[in-house]
Amino acid sequence: MMYSVCVNNPDTVIIFHLLVDKSVTDEEKNSLMETVTAFAGKETVFYDIDGNSVKHYGKKRKNDNRISLATFYRLHISDVLPQNIHKVLYLDGDIIVRRTLLPLWNVSLHGVSIAAVPFPSSGNKDHCKRLGYPYQYGYFNAGVMLVNLDYWREHEVTKLFSDYIMEVKEKLIYGDQDILNTVFFDKKLLLPMKYNFSSDYLFRWRQKHEGINQEELHEAIRDPVIVHFTGGKPWLRWNNQCDSHPYASTFFKYQQQTRWKDWPIED
Repeated sequence: MMYSVCVNNPDTVIIFHLLVDKSVTDEEKNSLMETVTAFAGKETVFYDIDGNSVKHYGKKRKNDNRISLATFYRLHISDVLPQNIHKVLYLDGDIIVRRTLLPLWNVSLHGVSIAAVPFPSSGNKDHCKRLGYPYQYGYFNAGVMLVNLDYWREHEVTKLFSDYIMEVKEKLIYGDQDILNTVFFDKKLLLPMKYNFSSDYLFRWRQKHEGINQEELHEAIRDPVIVHFTGGKPWLRWNNQCDSHPYASTFFKYQQQTRWKDWPIED
């Protein structure tokens, strides 16, 4: 993911803010740093996180084996990052960036907490009902988020996250994504699909969902800016019908240009 960002944004100054706990070794930090600093105008900054700070989230969630506790670190970014950083672009690790990110970065966040892409699911009404807010607000995928840190700090959302997790108990299925959707249900901006082109959009029955803008969908299929390998990883057989995910070759193209080019990827 990081390499693909650098390749496709060659003339843009980019800082990668990496939240890590003690499980990440110095050698691993150096590997990530060297991957980025090989490009002009790119750098990394590491922030050490105490894993105990999110343990209370883990006690109140389902799918314990599927979602790492580390994903909850991002709920603390407005406290961890320096006050002079006003917004950040959050990207999941199972992502490939194919185009410049500047148009996305320049999206105005005035009056909203985040900008994100709707989750491609006909079950979104069920998500909203489960989490207790009106379904017309929709449910977004938290793998790509443009985050208004000023808003987060002004509204002390870290405390809101913590308070919410203590209230909902068994309602959570998708971990911090559920928390983010609930707290920000009416304070978000929805982005075009091309900025978080989920693998789910490749299923034809998903494409027919009534809530999907067909013109926007076709643009995303034709030339996605960000490909998100949700539900279909590039190293796994795709949909039991073909040998690989349609964007698997893009993933492996970038992998082959990194120091991990010959590393096998396990399921």
